[in-house]
Amino acid sequence: MPNPIYRVSCFNRAINRSQAGATMNILVFGAGAVGRYLGGNLAQAGHQVVLVTRSGAKHINENGLTIHRPNRHDAGPIAVKPAALTSFSAAMGFAVEQGFTFDAILLAMKSYDVAAAVAEMEKYSDNLPEIITMQNGIDAEKPVVELVGKSGLTAGSLTTPVSFDRNDDIVEERANRGVAFASPDGSDRYLEIVELFQSAGIEALGVADYESLKWSKALVNMVGNATSAITNTRPGELYANRAIYKIEKQMLQEVVAVMRAKGIEIINLPGSSSKTLATVLKWLPDFLLKPILTRQVSRGRGDKMPSFNLDLAGGKSKSEVVFHNGAVAQHGADVGVKTPANQMLSDLLIAIASGEQDWEKFKGSPQALIDYFKSQI
Repeated sequence: MPNPIYRVSCFNRAINRSQAGATMNILVFGAGAVGRYLGGNLAQAGHQVVLVTRSGAKHINENGLTIHRPNRHDAGPIAVKPAALTSFSAAMGFAVEQGFTFDAILLAMKSYDVAAAVAEMEKYSDNLPEIITMQNGIDAEKPVVELVGKSGLTAGSLTTPVSFDRNDDIVEERANRGVAFASPDGSDRYLEIVELFQSAGIEALGVADYESLKWSKALVNMVGNATSAITNTRPGELYANRAIYKIEKQMLQEVVAVMRAKGIEIINLPGSSSKTLATVLKWLPDFLLKPILTRQVSRGRGDKMPSFNLDLAGGKSKSEVVFHNGAVAQHGADVGVKTPANQMLSDLLIAIASGEQDWEKFKGSPQALIDYFKSQI
């Protein structure tokens, strides 16, 4: 493992160069929509960005990368042309050929792909720079911590929804959101990353408590996510079903209970009101709470299906539910908090993704999910 003091001092020097107007060399590993969005903004700010993407590298190298920002009336699209490669090893070789080293590696793949990414990075472990993780979910950074230690990484959370359009361009779906960072080792090194992204025109803030960052983001990510994936139904429509609403409410209350048992503070992130959500869950009666949650999930998701459903519809045999509802159930067991709704949703979605449960049974049928839940508790 590299010397952590050396790693931090190297990154400090890189940040100082950035603040002085010099470019930083940044490798974005896992350049899907999130990776391209963040990498594109950093490239627009003048940094040298190299993207690693399993698909789309040829398109980016030939046509460049475009980020559309339709909700920003004072800003047009971003058009940049970073180098794009198909593997981590190729990117490291490219840097050697071009005569530079990376100042930071930004990991932007799905949480269930982090372990495989770390395996690719392992043979370079003596020369890895600061790593910035952007995965949603609880404990998603564990493989990275095992590789570089807590002092070798900064954890980030993006609250700006982004997607691909029909031309394989990136669309920033909402303005006035941003990204937050925390240091798992308890230091304030996250402030350096905050400055980096602020210099790229992205609203960024620092969070002193890493657990608060990860759990608060996971709480809002779970709203209408697993139930929508299982039933292949839009969250706003699901919340109109009183029994599904009850399952959702119980699931969210279990998350909050585990956070409180672990002493984790619930905080608001840019454009993401986790603290407010926890408050209304505790105090409002159903006749007031249900319409609020229904409006929130409808407005927050819009016409877009949530991420768990997109993975399932895309034929993925894995699901990030493991790092959300599944992680809540595991931590709940550790602290003596019962989490039957989270356990059920995680187990069922994993079973559907792996082919052990027939998805057709639940598609378009909230009642099938309701009956299954009753049979499990």
